[in-house]
Amino acid sequence: MEIPEAKMDIQVTNDHQLTQIALRGEFVYSTMPSFVHLIKKLHGSERYCVDLGKATRIDSSGMGALLLLRDLVGEDHTRVVLCNMQPRVRQTLIKANFHRLFTLSDACKSAA
Repeated sequence: MEIPEAKMDIQVTNDHQLTQIALRGEFVYSTMPSFVHLIKKLHGSERYCVDLGKATRIDSSGMGALLLLRDLVGEDHTRVVLCNMQPRVRQTLIKANFHRLFTLSDACKSAA
């Protein structure tokens, strides 16, 4: 039995005060390297918003990548906002206590 490869698209907008990273698809082990490569090139914004509205699933590797982003920009939980999550993704993040490490928001507009 062959397992289909997960796919994720990443879109970035940056206005130097806010960098918005929109993820679409599965944020899992096989898609995490693309995200890590991207965030290592990002710098200079005061705040970061990760839009998970079109992320269908997140696993421990995806959560690890979010922690790496937090480490790269500073551990102040107001600097990285996770927003617009589908219920399944939000529930996974809350079970992992990410609400204690990040600001979770229903809308990306509140991150600005």
